[in-house]
Amino acid sequence: MRTLLYKFINSCFFLIFLTATGFGDSLYEINTGDSNSASWQFTHELSQMWQQKYQDKESYFSPRHVQDLKQRFINLDKQDCKLVIAPLKFVTEMPITDLKVKIVVVLWEVYLAPVDLSERGKEVSFNSHQNWFLPENSYIIPTFTNHLVTIVKDASNDLDSEILEFGKKLNNFYTINEADAVGSDSGSGAIFDLEVEPGYQNSTSNQVSTDQDSTMDLKTSDEVIPSEFTIEELSRADIIQELGDHETGILFYEMIGASNILLSSLGHRYSLVGLEDSLLGNLLKFNPLLEGFSFSRSPIKTVSITYALFVHESEDIEFVKELIGVLVEPPKSYFPGSFLHSNLKLNVTKEISPLFLHEGSIEFFNIY
Repeated sequence: MRTLLYKFINSCFFLIFLTATGFGDSLYEINTGDSNSASWQFTHELSQMWQQKYQDKESYFSPRHVQDLKQRFINLDKQDCKLVIAPLKFVTEMPITDLKVKIVVVLWEVYLAPVDLSERGKEVSFNSHQNWFLPENSYIIPTFTNHLVTIVKDASNDLDSEILEFGKKLNNFYTINEADAVGSDSGSGAIFDLEVEPGYQNSTSNQVSTDQDSTMDLKTSDEVIPSEFTIEELSRADIIQELGDHETGILFYEMIGASNILLSSLGHRYSLVGLEDSLLGNLLKFNPLLEGFSFSRSPIKTVSITYALFVHESEDIEFVKELIGVLVEPPKSYFPGSFLHSNLKLNVTKEISPLFLHEGSIEFFNIY
């Protein structure tokens, strides 16, 4: 009798465990960045909204960190995951014809916000500011400088004299670990294997690049050769305090949302400036994942990366439509929407060629 009672109690606890953990539900895996990334956070938010809106489906979403962007799409092509979050232009500008992936919806945009610490209001060029400051785990500027240092060492590259001179300055601040890790062709190399999800990064890594196998590290202060130009990495946790020690230079901050949020956190002491045409053009040239970005009613020009949600082309049309529906009309809540959800660019999906969109997306947005 005791044995039967013991088994019954254990069974009850097991059932309670299954209910609490959702173990009996269908798990939909989304390949994302690490646990500090926007895509990881978004996956949890999406899962909560999905479970609230479709309780009868008994399914939920779970993030899985996959560092290499191309590997995310390979996993999706093999249907080893349900969805992928990655830069939009990885597919639209560099289509991988042998991978059967389609866009569900455009998510958010991460843009580069150049903050002028000297308050001169001068556009950023290769020679306009002596000091460049990069929050740890930045992507846009470190990717460009890493790539530039490498190709400058290749005598066969026919570079503009201004870029060549700037690349030589950078040699004072980078230690190359694997010289051939980044190719001279802007369409290939480690640039597309990096984890490109700023905005939610909170790592304590000393490396500038967010690639786990970074090709270059910033030299420590005792290794840096004296120069009129400096480039320095700042801790995100102590960025306000660290900026107080510097009166001149440019802070390159990658962010999601309104710029006044950043300026407010810095005490409204500084202002945003744009990128000079030569620097802007070269950033776009060396990284096809980037696109031009401008603020409304402002002459300031910079660059950004747009992220999207991807699915296998054979995915069920109704599932895709329901997924978009959760984002367009989330379940009612007594609490305000999340920061990420409030900055989604869902309607931008309508501007994308139907060739890249899933049939469910085409039907939902009535794109014909």
